Amino acid sequence: MELTSLSLLICAPLPSKPLSHRLSLHTIKPLFNEPFLLRTAKTWTSLATTRRKALWEMHMQHQEKASAQIGNLVAGDFQQQGLKARIGKPTPLASTIARAQVRTSSKLNLSLACKALQYSRNMANSTPLLPLKIDVTSDTICPFCFLGLRKLEKALELSPYTSPSSASRLFNPEIQYLPYQLDPTLPEDRALSKKEMYTKKFGAARFDAMEKMMVERGKEVGINFIYGGTVRSTMLSHRLLAKAHQVGGWKAQLAFLNLVFPYYFEKQGDPGDAEALAMFAHQASIFSSKSEADAFCKSDELTDEVRKGFVRARRAGITGVPNFEMTAQREGNVPVVAEVPGAQDPETLAAIIKQIAQKVQAQSHT
Repeated sequence: MELTSLSLLICAPLPSKPLSHRLSLHTIKPLFNEPFLLRTAKTWTSLATTRRKALWEMHMQHQEKASAQIGNLVAGDFQQQGLKARIGKPTPLASTIARAQVRTSSKLNLSLACKALQYSRNMANSTPLLPLKIDVTSDTICPFCFLGLRKLEKALELSPYTSPSSASRLFNPEIQYLPYQLDPTLPEDRALSKKEMYTKKFGAARFDAMEKMMVERGKEVGINFIYGGTVRSTMLSHRLLAKAHQVGGWKAQLAFLNLVFPYYFEKQGDPGDAEALAMFAHQASIFSSKSEADAFCKSDELTDEVRKGFVRARRAGITGVPNFEMTAQREGNVPVVAEVPGAQDPETLAAIIKQIAQKVQAQSHT
C-alpha cells in the first residue's frame, strides 16, 4: 500500500490496558498488532472519549520523550528516501503520540509508518538507556587514530544497541578521548618535515609502503591521507582536548577532533600551530571567543593533567593507539569491560558492543 499525502499519528501502547482498549486499523493490523491512528486527506479515524482519556492519563513525561524520538526517526527516514518531512507540534490528543506530517509528490511506502510504529512500541516499554563509557586513548598525529574515530562512529550507527534509530537500543555512548604521545621527543616550538621524520624513523622503502597502505585504508572511511606538511609536539592539542572535555564533554572533544584531524592529515597543516588550534577550539565552542582560546594556548593550563594522562597510559600498558576501553554497568552489578586495541573495523567494534550488551542483559536475569 502506498500513499502520496498523509499525516501519520503513532499512538504509544497502553501497557496496563487489555487488548480491547487498544486501537487498530485493518489496513496495517496484519503487519503490527499495535495501536495507531492513520489519517489521509479523506479519512479520519476518531478515538472514543474513553480511549482519549486513557491516552491523556498515560505517563506524560515518558511519552513526550517517545514522541520526540519517534518524530526524529521518521524525519530521518523520510530524508533518506529523498522526501521532505515536517514534524508537527503534538496536539492535546497527541501529547502522548508521535506526529509526523508529510507533504510530498513522491510515493511514500507504508513501511516507514511500520518502522516508526515498531519504535513507538519499544519506547513505551523500554527502560532508561544504560551508559556505555568508551575511553579512547589516542594521539592527534596518529593516522590510525583518525581511522579509529571514523570506524567507531560507523560502529555506533551500525550496532542496534547504540544506534539512535534502533528499536533494540540499550546504550547511550559516552566517549572520552584520553592523551597519548607517539613521539614525546618532538619539539613544541618548531615544526619538522613529516616526510623526513617518517623516512628517518622507518626508512624510505618502508615509509613508501606505509603511505600507500594508509591512503587505501583512508579511502574506505572517506579520509584522504596526504603525507606532506609538517609535524611537531601534540601537547597543545591534548591540552585543548582536555579543556573541551571540561567544557562540553565528549561532544566538544569530537567537534575539535573533526577539525584537527582533517587539518593535519588531509590539508598538511601544522599540528602544533597555536593560531590554527585556537581557531579550531573557538569553532568547536570550547571558548566563547578566539581571544580566550589564544590566552589558553599561551598559558600552561592543564599541562600537568595531560602529562598525568601520558603516565596513566603507560601504566595501563598501552603501547599503541588508538586503544578503546568500553565499560557498561547495570546498577547493582559488576561492570562489563572490554579493551580493544587498534583501529578495528566497524563490524568488529559492533560485535564487541553486542557481547557487552548480552553480558549486561544476562546480569538482569540473574
